[in-house]
Amino acid sequence: MVHVLKPAGDLRPLGSRRKVSWPRLLLLLVLVALLIGLPLWWYLNRDDPDSLDHAALVGQRGPGCARIIIASDESGSMEKFVQPRNHALAQLLSWAPNNLRDDDELEAVVFSGDTFVAMPPTEIRKGPVLGRTPPPVDGTTLVPLLNTIQRMPPSHCAQSLILLSDGIFQDLPAGADAARRQLKDAGIGNLFLLVPGKKIKFEPSWQGLYPYAAPVIFDGLNSDKTGLAIGHALASITGQQLKERK
Repeated sequence: MVHVLKPAGDLRPLGSRRKVSWPRLLLLLVLVALLIGLPLWWYLNRDDPDSLDHAALVGQRGPGCARIIIASDESGSMEKFVQPRNHALAQLLSWAPNNLRDDDELEAVVFSGDTFVAMPPTEIRKGPVLGRTPPPVDGTTLVPLLNTIQRMPPSHCAQSLILLSDGIFQDLPAGADAARRQLKDAGIGNLFLLVPGKKIKFEPSWQGLYPYAAPVIFDGLNSDKTGLAIGHALASITGQQLKERK
């Protein structure tokens, strides 16, 4: 009689005991470790702040100062975002002295069919303060906004414009070249469009006119989120990062 020996890998377990699948067990252990470890790693290493009050600009920046113009749309479609925006600007003014340079400048304007200055360009060391502005007028126009900026006292600081708006203006330029020329004439080197809500339909031609200023969408009903949206724009302007304050 010839007995055929089975290879060791073909041996069956004794009785009804099931074979242990080590690859599966190892995979299960790895998944458990990930489920436990990743949330803990995220918590210990998180650097996304929950508000501007808990945030800081970190990293090196160049020697030049910045003039930052925050222009808030107060037309009818933006009315419900005014109060959270005002709270966010109040946060910004208390946060700025510890995060911007003394010679950086802040300016705030509101616009609809016309533009009004809520805060003229003011160096951080001089303590910028927001003032009152008249009620909005009908329409939403860009040219009066740019003209108001152009009439501000000149500055040796690089000038950036942060728009809190849907980007819908009645008088947008005819093309990208005209758009760039308007910004240059107003002395604006950087442009940001912060859109306060996922459900807001921003101007469809915006990205063709301003391909370097893609709309950034955030929760405009939340003052903390509004402040953080502005803070991230400031980080882009200064070449830094906005991170959780240690």
